[in-house]
Amino acid sequence: MTLAVEMLRSAYRATRKGAALDLPAYVDALLVVAAEGGDVNAIVEAFAYLGYHTRLDIVGAQEGAGARVRAARDARGWQGAMRVASLLGLTDVWAAALTAHYGPTGTHKSRCDSAGVPSMETLAEFPRIGAAMDEAARRVDSLTGWYDRVNAGRTYPIEHVVRYAAPAAADQNGAA
Repeated sequence: MTLAVEMLRSAYRATRKGAALDLPAYVDALLVVAAEGGDVNAIVEAFAYLGYHTRLDIVGAQEGAGARVRAARDARGWQGAMRVASLLGLTDVWAAALTAHYGPTGTHKSRCDSAGVPSMETLAEFPRIGAAMDEAARRVDSLTGWYDRVNAGRTYPIEHVVRYAAPAAADQNGAA
């Protein structure tokens, strides 16, 4: 179990008992869990049940969005970058990371390994596939740099990212 998952479990238990949620730490932990391949949607739903409604795409419009994707890529590879870019709403970065990892559209699955990545033999036989993957990797760096420049200095209140609305009171039968 990772530190981020343990932090989220502790935060969930404390929040369930009435403690206030540390919103920036919650958002950071969600993005770490996403990069690691964890089920962020299940976590977000669990916290929504407690009244915390999360929109991570707003983080994608803030300073440091590109850096978050690059950090995920550096820590967890292209799949981590794809997951974080997707949650942040950076679809162009997600698409470039997808191509950098899995190769261009149209690569037949018989030319890929068990993970769906073009095999070394395929890359040797069809150098344009490798070139497209390299170009997509450069595009990820270019796009994330662009997001960092465009969003420089742009922040939103954390309450826009994670909004609290008291959960509906349960009726006598326990239903909300």
